[in-house]
Parts: sequence; C-alpha cells; structure tokens
Amino acid sequence: MGESGARLLRVLHTGHVSDQSEQEARARRAARRRATWGPGEWVPLGTPKPPLHDDATPEERLGRLWQLTCQVWAFAGKETQRLPRHEWPIEVFEIEQTRTDAPG
Repeated sequence: MGESGARLLRVLHTGHVSDQSEQEARARRAARRRATWGPGEWVPLGTPKPPLHDDATPEERLGRLWQLTCQVWAFAGKETQRLPRHEWPIEVFEIEQTRTDAPG
C-alpha cells in the first residue's frame, strides 16, 4: 500500500488527520473563521445575562435576525433565496368556528 493509501486508512481509522501540514492548514482555516467572530464578553458563572436587545426596536431586531440567518446559511454553504411572499411554501388554514367561551 502506498503512502497515500496508508494516510487514508489512518484518517478513516482515527477520525483525524495525522499529517502535520494538514493539521497546520486546519489551524489556519480555524483562525480565519475566528477572525470573523464579533466582539465577545467574559461573564462570570452565575452572573445574570445582560439584556442584549432592550434598546432595539422590533424592526431592528428583525434586521439582526435576518443578518444572522444569512450568516448561518452562508456558513452552511447554502444560498438564501428571496421569494415574493405569494411564492412562500405555506399552508392556509381556514377557521370556521369562533370560540364563544372565554377561558378563566
């Protein structure tokens, strides 16, 4: 078995790459990904979480959610599609009965 075949078996058997250059390449890719992370904050264990979005309007929150969604899809290697609302894959339910008894 050649060197590449032995290396492939090592990778399949151990679940990781033992070749030094491959490990260095993975470390460089990981460092590039970490460089795109936003600012973080260290909080001691047990400290209540600060309100992150109290100053944001609902529109701003939706904008942040959309930005996060686009980033996650891009990270997964997928492309976001912008469809007109009438083309969204939805199901419409018609409610024919009204509730007459109020809870409580």
